[in-house]
Amino acid sequence: MNIIVNDVLIYAENPRTDRVLWIGENGVALIDVDAKNAFPRIENRAAIEQLIIDGKVIRTIRQLSIDEDSISSESKSVRDSRWKIISELVVCEPDIYIASKRGDLIAKAISKHKTTKPTLYLALRRYWQRGKSPNALLPDFVNCGAPGKAKTPGEQKLGRPRKYGKFGGVNLSEKDKQIMRVAVKRFYMNESELSLKSAYHAMLRLFYNEGIHVDPQGRETPVISAEGNYPSLRQFRYWYEKESDVRKTIVARRGEIAYAKDHRPVLRTSTAEVLGPGSRYQIDATIADVYLVSRLDPNKIVGRPVLYFIVDVFSRMIVGMYVGLEGPSWITAMMAIANAATDKVDYCRKFGIEISSEDWPSCHLPNAIIGDRGEMVGKGVDNLINNFGVRIENTPPYRPDWKGIIEKYFHLLQTKFRPHTPGYVKPDFQQRGARDYRLDAALNLDDFTRMLIEIVINHNTTTELENYDASEFLVPTEVPLIPIELWNWGLVNRSGRLKSHDSNNVRLSLLPREKASVTEFGIEFHKCLYGCDSALKERWFEKARMNGRWKITVSYDPRCMDTIYLNHHESQIFEACSLLDRSRQFSGQSMWEIEEALAAQRDAKAIRLQRRHQSQVALDHRLEGYKNDALNRKGGALVEISKAEKIRDIRSNRKLERNLQRPLEAFVTTQIENEKTYRTEVSLRSPTDSADDDLEVLRNARNRRSVPGSDDDE
Repeated sequence: MNIIVNDVLIYAENPRTDRVLWIGENGVALIDVDAKNAFPRIENRAAIEQLIIDGKVIRTIRQLSIDEDSISSESKSVRDSRWKIISELVVCEPDIYIASKRGDLIAKAISKHKTTKPTLYLALRRYWQRGKSPNALLPDFVNCGAPGKAKTPGEQKLGRPRKYGKFGGVNLSEKDKQIMRVAVKRFYMNESELSLKSAYHAMLRLFYNEGIHVDPQGRETPVISAEGNYPSLRQFRYWYEKESDVRKTIVARRGEIAYAKDHRPVLRTSTAEVLGPGSRYQIDATIADVYLVSRLDPNKIVGRPVLYFIVDVFSRMIVGMYVGLEGPSWITAMMAIANAATDKVDYCRKFGIEISSEDWPSCHLPNAIIGDRGEMVGKGVDNLINNFGVRIENTPPYRPDWKGIIEKYFHLLQTKFRPHTPGYVKPDFQQRGARDYRLDAALNLDDFTRMLIEIVINHNTTTELENYDASEFLVPTEVPLIPIELWNWGLVNRSGRLKSHDSNNVRLSLLPREKASVTEFGIEFHKCLYGCDSALKERWFEKARMNGRWKITVSYDPRCMDTIYLNHHESQIFEACSLLDRSRQFSGQSMWEIEEALAAQRDAKAIRLQRRHQSQVALDHRLEGYKNDALNRKGGALVEISKAEKIRDIRSNRKLERNLQRPLEAFVTTQIENEKTYRTEVSLRSPTDSADDDLEVLRNARNRRSVPGSDDDE
């Protein structure tokens, strides 16, 4: 029974809940997650494991998961200031958990950071009790006041009254707030780097002036409104800070590179030793040397897939992977990291491969991940750092040797699948006279993923590591140098670095986020329509039909677009939105396959549009010819009559025209019998005069009872 750091232990007989903070060879550091004045304590590891085996203690996971975009700048400031004073303490394990040694560490931190003991202990307890991540230090502002509810101003000014000056200030209208948003965007959020005060003065000059004053020298000066008719500088600053995002402001004013280099918070130390499984993972991507075909049509070649692998440095075990068609980026790296924290039994079952948890036991997050700057620098990494306490290490440019383990694995893995993959790209590809290997492609994305899963499991369970430096980690000689054996030995003897998190929580927190539109037909995202319980209960679709569409934020997995996830920032809950019947043709497809199918539809529609234009032009030409023939025939009439004569005899003209038309509309049958031909004309109506006379009598009787001219004068 292996305990993992961050496991939450619920005692059946004692109403107490502990979190695992540190694991040593014989001891375990625990803290009561509910006690207000709790301190860490060291207990016997074997005793705790025996309680779990006996069922007297239940292991579970309780972890914060907060979207970085949903955190206010004030909360981030509090979090970062608290982290600054405890960051050097929490790494002093296990001394910080031992009461006799903790006092000196606390005293040094208080002296260095000029803080107080209650403040420091408050931060430490939050960090330990809420999951050992920087976001555990966030203040509980969500429980204060009435969040999200705007105050309704009356005659009296809201907020603190002014102490000085003639005017007491004004309540801001929606127009004032909109003007301030425009002013911030136009004058402050750009590379000119104006101060906020200068942006405020520019706003007054542009939006709150009553005209131009010309002095005796002819100089023009804008005259702003009287005091009390415009927002104060304090109000302007307040609304900017309330609605602004620190990261977006820095990026807009100084650029993304400057933010990443000079302003991004450094929440972890830059050095760490590899002491056991999970101390450090290496991640990298490559393009596989094989061409794949579409799952929709095996005759369509979709190109070469992108491979992501994550390797544990201590055991050399492959702990996560991703196979897809999206280029190397944070999105694809995120999916590989989420896979590293996923139960591999469920993952393999999706591809029809049955394994046990002992075959591929990795389902954790590490202490640190090292990767390329291109993928591991950006906005998406913040959730990984702040929600799960994972340190990100980036290699410098042109230094692949810093993650040489994963670089070497790509060559080894491709060597294993090369003989079994039609469409494999050989070294002579595109040389003169060489075969075009793309034509041999037969595997689709699922087929190739199954092959790689089998190869990875085989590598983890059977590969002997020839160049493994066992002395570096003090691995006993009797331990086989096989990745899974090193992993299992490290969990027992060197554990403490792996972090246990709910795989769904990790996956949903790391999924890419985009804007979707609520329409009358459903939640539209990448041309697919979705629905969810919240939309039905709150009647979103009826509102969209009446008031028009609006935007919401959703998370999605590009590999399968059957489900997207609605982000409820207030409750930190992800709600699943399922594909509606209107979009059922895209069921089971990835985002890239959907985009490919939509592109094919647009191409076909463009071709049909050209034919439709040609057909319409031809139709218009023929109809115009018929019109011209009729006009020419009318103009060539032998006798010209007046307008009154033209409309006087419409009824009699209609009768005459009807009599001429009846023989032409008659059904005609031809019967041949005994070489004699009999021709029988069967009319729809009898053309006899007596029938016409009867009909005329009825019509006259009707006309006498109705308004004259209401029937045949049309």
